[in-house]
Amino acid sequence: MTITGVDAKHIGKVLRMQPGDKLQIVSDDGVSALAEVASITESTVTATRDDIVNAAKSFVGEYMQIPPMYSALKVNGQKLYQLQKLLDNERIWRCRRILRRQV
Repeated sequence: MTITGVDAKHIGKVLRMQPGDKLQIVSDDGVSALAEVASITESTVTATRDDIVNAAKSFVGEYMQIPPMYSALKVNGQKLYQLQKLLDNERIWRCRRILRRQV
């Protein structure tokens, strides 16, 4: 995995990380994994992916999720936030299934 731009400069100049240091990487959807810095230049940081791939594999399967109170989800044609008002703000869970995750 290669990190470029402002993030690479931050890792090298501000955090002063060196090859061999551990780095936690978090994706936009909240998946985090531990990686090891392999090399650092002024504009790029290269990290090993083994830990990232193993962490991503751990998310494959089923898990329960609580959607946000004001989401665009519908249950039997009724908006979720309207349904939750009828249930006295009782939170509604849903089962999510991830079949595969690409890194």
